[in-house]
Amino acid sequence: MHSDRQSLAPTMTNDLGLAISAFLGGATPWLEAIIVILVAIIAGLHPGVAVASGASGNLLTVAVAAWSGERIVRWWRRRRGGEVVAEERGGRARRVLERWGLPALAVVN
Repeated sequence: MHSDRQSLAPTMTNDLGLAISAFLGGATPWLEAIIVILVAIIAGLHPGVAVASGASGNLLTVAVAAWSGERIVRWWRRRRGGEVVAEERGGRARRVLERWGLPALAVVN
């Protein structure tokens, strides 16, 4: 029984390393999660673990970017004295989005 554990240890360590690499690769900007997932699967990681690691890394990056972007916009507006120029500028896009939806916004822009 003890020898079975020893034979599984390198495999588990390798899989954990691949999963962490897929997570970090998915979190890396400009490195698409699809590429990272494919490389992780080719390297021998289970497809489910590869997808979960790569996608969660990518989603984490998007969440951090959205959160920090919102904070930066608020800081910038406070710094500039609360000007409405940015809101007026996106007014047309907001109206198109509300009336026609995302496909129309993609065509207009």
